[in-house]
Amino acid sequence: MALKFNCPKCNSEIIVKYLKPGEMAKCRQCQSEAIVPADALTTDEGPTIVQPGLRVDVLTSANADQPVSGAAERKSLFVTVLAWIFIVMSGMQTCMSIPMNIMVNIVSPFDMMEKDLNNPQMNENIPAIPRFMFMHFRLIFFAMLVFVSITFISSICLLKRKDWARKFFIGFMMLGIASNLLSLGLQLWMFSLSGANAMMLPMLAFTLILVTGFTVLYVWIIKKLMSDEIRKEFN
Repeated sequence: MALKFNCPKCNSEIIVKYLKPGEMAKCRQCQSEAIVPADALTTDEGPTIVQPGLRVDVLTSANADQPVSGAAERKSLFVTVLAWIFIVMSGMQTCMSIPMNIMVNIVSPFDMMEKDLNNPQMNENIPAIPRFMFMHFRLIFFAMLVFVSITFISSICLLKRKDWARKFFIGFMMLGIASNLLSLGLQLWMFSLSGANAMMLPMLAFTLILVTGFTVLYVWIIKKLMSDEIRKEFN
């Protein structure tokens, strides 16, 4: 047995199952919520069709003793796939980063390396960026562990439609665009230092293609995550 009444907003006929008068239903025609009135008529009819392919019935519960009080939100495949991709990737990176951090902090050759780098004579022969990386080897590995762990947690929360995770991924994609442009700038800088060496042209072209492709991908992901359709899924 079902209850039948008209939507107070669009006047479409709504047929509900497993809901009682006073409980909240949702019209599939105008998407507005409506309280099942006390004078709703009983009917044996199924879901009402008001337009071809458009159902106007509201929530039903698999268990009549547990009626659903809100509308079942349709979750986009885009967010689900994006979340699972990063759950797998960041999860694997987190599992790899933990033993790497343990090894970096236990193995003694890194202590010897840092000691050697403090030697002024060796410092003169090592460029600034590699020297900084070797001097802060442990800190860099720990920062990588923290970053991939945060990404892993954020991916799970993105799957659960937490709005802060959506904002995190927008910032993450922006950071990816910036890092791509920075890597391209470094390649161009190295190319100019080499005196426009023709041997570096294929590598430069390959980097340009990669940067362009990933930048377009990241911009597309940002636009999707910022769209009204996607934002409605998050809380």
